[in-house]
Amino acid sequence: MRDQGRPAAGSVVVTLEHIWNGWRAKYVQRDSHAQRTDVSVFTEILQSGLSDEECFIVHRGKECFVILNAFPYSPGHLLVLPYREVSDVEALTASEHAELFALVTTG
Repeated sequence: MRDQGRPAAGSVVVTLEHIWNGWRAKYVQRDSHAQRTDVSVFTEILQSGLSDEECFIVHRGKECFVILNAFPYSPGHLLVLPYREVSDVEALTASEHAELFALVTTG
């Protein structure tokens, strides 16, 4: 029987030092007086006029899109978002909800 206070042999222990990425500090601590907008960073990306490749958008659906996370904890971390800004998942329309979760489950 394994000691419950110790990880199993061969397992990986993830510590705060392991997941902390110092290169994010500049982004997190950026100027709090910078110009703010009334839209999310994702809406700004969609309205930027940049190509999907430049913005790391990997899929566009009818109601939602898939974008690579700019500051991932693991390679290939994807974000699935509706085009329409909502404050809560319960505010999604039935078709937005269906497409969002279909994309989440298929990656």
